[in-house]
Amino acid sequence: MHLLFVCTGNTCRSPMAAFFARAQIQERQLPWTVESAGLHAAGGMPMTPAAADALTRRRVPLAPHQSQPLTDDLVARADIILVMTRGQLEDLVARFPQAKGKVHLLGSFAGGTAKEAAEALPDSTADRAPSTRGCDIVDPFGGSDEHYEACADQIARSVEGLVNHLLGETRP
Repeated sequence: MHLLFVCTGNTCRSPMAAFFARAQIQERQLPWTVESAGLHAAGGMPMTPAAADALTRRRVPLAPHQSQPLTDDLVARADIILVMTRGQLEDLVARFPQAKGKVHLLGSFAGGTAKEAAEALPDSTADRAPSTRGCDIVDPFGGSDEHYEACADQIARSVEGLVNHLLGETRP
């Protein structure tokens, strides 16, 4: 399974989601891979210090990060693409129509119930509309530490819900 997390600049939300996912994957010893990219990213930018700090406070292992723009190759490699907002979902599908059926809103998985997760990630088929259930994960860029903390909490819940769903697990 190859997961791709996408946001706007690939310096806050999508790298945080990727690091949370890698931690979950390592903890559960899964053979999955993870990447992140940005719809409007400049290549080679580091993760913002505030995003890295939010992960460090949660003891999420970090590694060097360099932003990268979303490409046809990244879309093709991904089994599931997770975006942060409805606007990003629409933009991604408009720019990469081949992604239709595997693009979903990450916030759809924050709810935690098996039924909500099943509705968030329907069976992938080429003609299925992308999932738009759930809430947007707002960009904390330029915000206070509290904005980054709230964003990190929402991403952590969503990534855990996503992994639980993909593993067929239900947790209260």
